[in-house]
Amino acid sequence: TTAGGAGKPGMGVVARMRQLMMKTADGQTFDVMGKDAFLSEPAGLGFGQDVELTQAGTGWVLTKISYTRPEPSGQMVFAGYDQYEEFLQFLGAGGTELWYKPLSVWLCLPCAVTLDKGEIGTNRRLCCSITFQGLGPWAEQTMFVQAGLEAYGFGYPRRYPYSYGQGSPGLIRIRNGNRESPFRLNLFGPAKNPAWTLRQYGTVLGTGRILTELQDGRKLVVDSDPSKMEITEYTTDNEFVASRYDCSDFATERILLLPPGECTLYLRDDNGVITGTAEVAKLV
Repeated sequence: TTAGGAGKPGMGVVARMRQLMMKTADGQTFDVMGKDAFLSEPAGLGFGQDVELTQAGTGWVLTKISYTRPEPSGQMVFAGYDQYEEFLQFLGAGGTELWYKPLSVWLCLPCAVTLDKGEIGTNRRLCCSITFQGLGPWAEQTMFVQAGLEAYGFGYPRRYPYSYGQGSPGLIRIRNGNRESPFRLNLFGPAKNPAWTLRQYGTVLGTGRILTELQDGRKLVVDSDPSKMEITEYTTDNEFVASRYDCSDFATERILLLPPGECTLYLRDDNGVITGTAEVAKLV
């Protein structure tokens, strides 16, 4: 939206309205900025740290720093009880995420939700206090792919509003944020004993290898998110096949975290390079 000019004649001020929505693990979405259900008075969307200090003379020395748990809140304003019940059914699907776009980038917060129940007031609206209890930090959700893989059609735009084609056969180049981040690696069949190596500026940061054979139409998922950690085989339609943790080459680390800045994943199997994608949660 464009606001009226202020200051010198002929100059305008562009005001970008924030965007908010919610998603569930099965891909359902709920617009919390609609006319019939609106998140009003949002608070707690920022960033926080807890610090411990020790006095040293006339100053203080930082001894410990940790990140506070995000806990946004606000008022859900419903047009009536039908919209309230619709929202409850949406929450019942589980795997709730709050998505927030303050400017040009979507941020995602996995969360549990507490919703109070009120009564319709004099404004003919049902106003209910809501709290989003963060189950992790805010993260920028990004997909990095090898060249030519956009045609695979994994359905990731439903979860990832944008993507980057950053790679070539056998490698994926990743631009991470300023914090160490988990990621989900998808390795696609056919592949025999798929393996991966994480490097930064020529230094090997970790490796992984799974002693199994992936058929065409199958993929191996290696997720380092602490809340989802897995090494599992799926179909490319995301149907569960089997856990492959027991097939691990235990001489390798397998579960890796991405360092801050740029890094590269090298993908291979016993026959050469293989194809894959990396879904990265850039912590903010």
